[in-house]
Amino acid sequence: NEDHRLPVHVRSLRLVYAAQTDETRRCLAAIGRGGSNLPAVTMSEACTVAGSLAVAAAGAFAGANLFLSAVDVPALTEAGCFYKYIPAMSKRGAIMQGGLCAIGSQAAAVAAAKSDDSDTRLLWAASGLMTFSLFPWTKIVMMPTYNKINKQDTSDESEQQALLTKWSKMHFVRTAVSCASFAVMVAALVRTSRRSQ
Repeated sequence: NEDHRLPVHVRSLRLVYAAQTDETRRCLAAIGRGGSNLPAVTMSEACTVAGSLAVAAAGAFAGANLFLSAVDVPALTEAGCFYKYIPAMSKRGAIMQGGLCAIGSQAAAVAAAKSDDSDTRLLWAASGLMTFSLFPWTKIVMMPTYNKINKQDTSDESEQQALLTKWSKMHFVRTAVSCASFAVMVAALVRTSRRSQ
């Protein structure tokens, strides 16, 4: 069978494509093509698909950060177990949050490239850069403090509290930037949708 010689992702896309209605097939073509017979899409449609993906990923990323800052940090600090919680939490959250951040920023970049309006393109590009900036912020600014907490090598409560306070403040910056980026993406998607009508 000729299909068996195709890459897995192409075969998967063809299977999904075969099950779609005519209305959704054009959206699938904006994400990737499983063959030359797939229908073409307009720049506006491609921008809408990429923008919707960016908004979904950035919204989940911002929501996770907001919950951590507004709920987890105060509750665990009050319970006195935040110091031991961070290492376990960060190991589990890094993959999910890193993935959402990457998807959100890259999808926003695609939406910016496909936008036919300069103002909307600027919104997509700015929001994508804001989301992407949280990679170096986390790696360069937050990671040294996180590594100190992760070692769990101090029993001095005042030193523990100082590290936690510093980490919480830096994480609040990440929360604020991710929420602002999400808001800008929503505004960009609204503009994109209105122009495509």
